[in-house]
Amino acid sequence: MAQKQLTAPEENKNDQIENQIILICFFDSQGVVHNEFVLQAQTVNKQYYCEVLERLRKKVNCVQPEIVDTWMLHRDNAPCHTAISVNKFLNKKGIPMILQLL
Repeated sequence: MAQKQLTAPEENKNDQIENQIILICFFDSQGVVHNEFVLQAQTVNKQYYCEVLERLRKKVNCVQPEIVDTWMLHRDNAPCHTAISVNKFLNKKGIPMILQLL
């Protein structure tokens, strides 16, 4: 069976997909609070997202202790954001959520 020859636009699209980098960024009215680049081989799933949230929580405690008891997490309906284990983690750590319903 012959291989399909890729055209220039198809090759560029494949290169772009392979070279994508994911940035997870948390910010408030003052600017960026915490950000992380996701490694290419990493999948952002519920377990990984809980690890990111734990690093965010520690950063808020260290960098902005004045808001520790008042900050809230605004999130969308991405599957890793709405997983039961993520909700349990947020409840256990006392982090209130503002949900964006789509």
